[in-house]
Amino acid sequence: MFVVQYMKNKIFILGSFNVDIVSYLDDFPLPGQTIEATNSEIICGGKGANQAYAASQNGVEVNFLTKIGKDGFAHFAKEQLGLRIKQNNYILETEKAATGVANIFVRGADKENQIVINLGANKCITEKEVQYYKSLIEESDILMVQLENNFDAIACALKLAHDANVTTLLNPAPISPQISRLLPLVDIIIPNETELQGLGKMPVSSLDETKKAVLAFSKSSGIQTIVVTRGAKGALCFQNNIFTLIPSIENVNVVDTTGAGDAFNGALAAKLANGLNLEEAARYANFYASLAVAGKGASNMPEGVGLLI
Repeated sequence: MFVVQYMKNKIFILGSFNVDIVSYLDDFPLPGQTIEATNSEIICGGKGANQAYAASQNGVEVNFLTKIGKDGFAHFAKEQLGLRIKQNNYILETEKAATGVANIFVRGADKENQIVINLGANKCITEKEVQYYKSLIEESDILMVQLENNFDAIACALKLAHDANVTTLLNPAPISPQISRLLPLVDIIIPNETELQGLGKMPVSSLDETKKAVLAFSKSSGIQTIVVTRGAKGALCFQNNIFTLIPSIENVNVVDTTGAGDAFNGALAAKLANGLNLEEAARYANFYASLAVAGKGASNMPEGVGLLI
């Protein structure tokens, strides 16, 4: 169970790096249809990298472990991670797979997105490689993972943290049937509504349905601290059998929603490591995510804005 204690302001993130190839469109293509983009760009992404960048912008020391291919994108990956995460990047390389790539479509009218990922080298990190960073994990306040690496490596990192009483955060994206093997090692889980529906096997079309899905999942998984990100509707916290609704932020200038969830996750982890309680951290993370969607690209993470709760 998550308990606020003396914090060292340190986070360890095991996660993905992807090269994001982003196309901005008037509308998404139909099957078999070729359409012209209004603009395109190549930027760094991956849930792990995005969350590490967001956390590093919010007043914590970040240790970020990832894996890339020995290919044309390798230099780009190292350069971009060095520019964005100015603390400790641990970048492993492999010849067995290419650097991860995400093809992202962003629709102009409502800024919604569609994403197709080839995780490549992200799936090649090994338990032995994770074990090498055991001491850094044990010295952290928080370990954060997602599901864009292979499950053996993720489980290894979670167990190292769990055994050392380091608070473990899981962003269950992309959702996978294998997730059940990780849940006993997770203190806080942070799904969006779609992911919660997959976890709880219940509809989430209303706030009441979302609460019922949270209760069902908490009972089946044993996880007692759950934060559901709800996009423009804010967030919902569940802790100690109590729900707390985090309201939406009004008058947000939405340009691109691609990295909103990663901004929330990274900021939440940072503020928990700063010693805030769950509600305070979620309120801050919700505000921070509203700033992130005002710029283009999943890796658009603004500098932290202080304690606005």
